[in-house]
Amino acid sequence: MSLTITCATCSKEFTMSDEEVAYFKKKGYQMRKHCLECSAKRRETLHQIYRGLCATCGCDISLPFNPSEGGKYYCRQHYTKVSNQH
Repeated sequence: MSLTITCATCSKEFTMSDEEVAYFKKKGYQMRKHCLECSAKRRETLHQIYRGLCATCGCDISLPFNPSEGGKYYCRQHYTKVSNQH
């Protein structure tokens, strides 16, 4: 029941074990299309961290999205203060 698949990214063949195939079928998931190495690279790209500046104190902050020009973003300390004012 193991399944040999060609990676959609790098074209290398990889194998899903019997347990993986059974789990994916049980959960109703599609079978993997990417090998583990390419999947890890895709996740890194999807979870890119962007840099920004706090609109209140100007310190460097990390953002999970690309900040838009003119947007206001806050460090943890100032975000808590701003969000409590609303």
